Amino acid sequence: MKSKTSVVVLVFAAGLNACAPSTEADEAAIRAANKAWLAAIVAKDAKAIGAMHAEDAQMLPPNAPKAVGREAIEKGWESLMGLPGLALTFETEKFVFAKSADLAVDIGTYSMTAGGQTDTGKSVVTWTKRGGKWVVLTDMFSSDLPVAAPAAAPVVEAPAETPAAPPAP
Repeated sequence: MKSKTSVVVLVFAAGLNACAPSTEADEAAIRAANKAWLAAIVAKDAKAIGAMHAEDAQMLPPNAPKAVGREAIEKGWESLMGLPGLALTFETEKFVFAKSADLAVDIGTYSMTAGGQTDTGKSVVTWTKRGGKWVVLTDMFSSDLPVAAPAAAPVVEAPAETPAAPPAP
């Protein structure tokens, strides 16, 4: 009787597992899109990067205003790719897929060198499936580096006090 119960439980568990949507193909599609994104950065192709974003996408860079919409995101990438000596890589550490199978969160890290300085940080990219294609809905990243101390204010010397004029006779 014990073995019959075990078999029933195993069959039931296997059936539940089969009901869960597989995310392997979606994960592979997003990884391929990330690879194309990195290639577009090397090629300095802001239009290609823009095309990977939804029309209503947002880019949320650190210490800067957000870019809303594909055109604003393209301009943001044009500016970023104009930095001297830009080298940028990013890597996914974890995917989280919504049960609806049309939303994914891509959690990872990045490394960027520009102008002789290197920055490393973390990123969260929200992908949405529209028309059967995965596109970026939100791209947010932040540096691991400490915020730079503000520049010291210039020292202004107070004018020397002038002795008061003697009273008039």
